[in-house]
Amino acid sequence: MRIFQIKWTKSIPWAMSLFTLLGIVSCEKETTITENQTEEFKTSARAASYSLVWSDEFNYTGQPNSQKWSHVIWNPGQVNNEKQAYTNRLENTRVENGNLIIEARRDWANGHEYTSGRLNSKAGWTYGRMEARIKIPSGWGTWPAFWLYPNDETKYGWNNTTNYWWPNCGEIDILEHVGKDQNNIHGSVHSRDYYFRIGNQRTGKTYVGDATSNYHVYAVEWSPDRIDFFVDNNKYYTVHNDYTGWGSWPFNHDFHIILNLAVGGDWGGDPDPNIWPRRMEVDYVRVFKMDNASSPVGRTITLKGSNNQFVSGQDGKNPVMCNRPNAQAWEQFTVVDAGNGKVALRSMNKYLSSENGLNPITCSRENIGEWEKFTWEVMPDGKVALKGNNGKYVSSEDGLKAMTCQRDFPQAWETFTYN
Repeated sequence: MRIFQIKWTKSIPWAMSLFTLLGIVSCEKETTITENQTEEFKTSARAASYSLVWSDEFNYTGQPNSQKWSHVIWNPGQVNNEKQAYTNRLENTRVENGNLIIEARRDWANGHEYTSGRLNSKAGWTYGRMEARIKIPSGWGTWPAFWLYPNDETKYGWNNTTNYWWPNCGEIDILEHVGKDQNNIHGSVHSRDYYFRIGNQRTGKTYVGDATSNYHVYAVEWSPDRIDFFVDNNKYYTVHNDYTGWGSWPFNHDFHIILNLAVGGDWGGDPDPNIWPRRMEVDYVRVFKMDNASSPVGRTITLKGSNNQFVSGQDGKNPVMCNRPNAQAWEQFTVVDAGNGKVALRSMNKYLSSENGLNPITCSRENIGEWEKFTWEVMPDGKVALKGNNGKYVSSEDGLKAMTCQRDFPQAWETFTYN
């Protein structure tokens, strides 16, 4: 329940280096990670394969890595009637002994009774597994959180009820805990159509009796059709995409990570003045992207739209159409691994291009650039959608005109069957 009520913007540059997967944790502290280590990573019933693309193992001392994190600095009461001021002081946020420490204090610094820390990752991602190994604090008034918030909070417009971009933009709470509810861990999502102010928030909780005395791994696995919530690789809650539009599912664009420890507030309750300082201790934070395990890389396929017609590359001389009753040479595409979970489609030695959504789709490119990369998304009914590098979906336009890459959500015209 992390409502934004102030107006501030930030630039979230991509700062990812591609790693491959490592094995996941036990309850013993880990402090090392090896680049280019590979292993099958199976954490859900879908048994997806993942590659590590970003992490902070906190194997250093001092301020958090400024290439990966930015501090949020603000005064008490900015959101949720919380009592802390967020600072960039070492007393509130630091790395020591292999852990990130976010410490809430009752120290009257700069005239504020309570101070604490909040960090935003400078990178953002669409889909994947986001996880952190955390020991959370106890005590009435503590409110630690590990969550995801959009890089572009303005994407789906202003909400007149909250008087802010939230919750239209979406929010994914991987871990929330309040000291007054000692043994329960909460996972939630927020959107325009589902959030607590209108009484229908989508949220789950699970009992973790030693959350404040031991480290646990908190994670989500986020895909186009669902978000699964885990503690120690045990799934306890799932939110499904109902495919009714962004009001229900704004989770199709880049989100960054936030780690913070709030004091008091609407949910945290009045803090016990005698318990401070209190710490949130983070062993590591890791982000995994789903590999192309579900895409037919290396195969030559045809794509058929909802109009029962085949997609045609049009000999590379005209914009791509979805209007061919039969599949011949220009209606066949080889699926090529474009790296980092993306695919490219090649027909007659030319690559399909989204044209960045600015013009109709073509199949005339000699090489794979950013506009020629697509995310292959499998829908619940087994059909597929193609998401361009511009964050928009390819549309058949029902075969009535040239295909485009301009749609925010996959509906009938944006899904295809393949052989």
